[in-house]
Amino acid sequence: IATIVNNDLLVRGAVIEPSPLVIGPAKIAIGERSIDDALKEYLPKLIESSRHAEADEAMKVLNIVQALAKSVKGEEFKII
Repeated sequence: IATIVNNDLLVRGAVIEPSPLVIGPAKIAIGERSIDDALKEYLPKLIESSRHAEADEAMKVLNIVQALAKSVKGEEFKII
């Protein structure tokens, strides 16, 4: 999930399969770029800096992301 705070993106996520990974938390300066462009530029770095985790830890992060997404019903958000 990417959240805008003071013209920065705060990014946090996880992957369960094929191998559990935790991504972030990370802060990306948006500057004059669009959110999509900032994510496209930094996504490889975020994935590279992710760390292997136990499945239950990755699932905990995914549950947090899901709870945040549900709390912003009506707001625009993307799941990538």
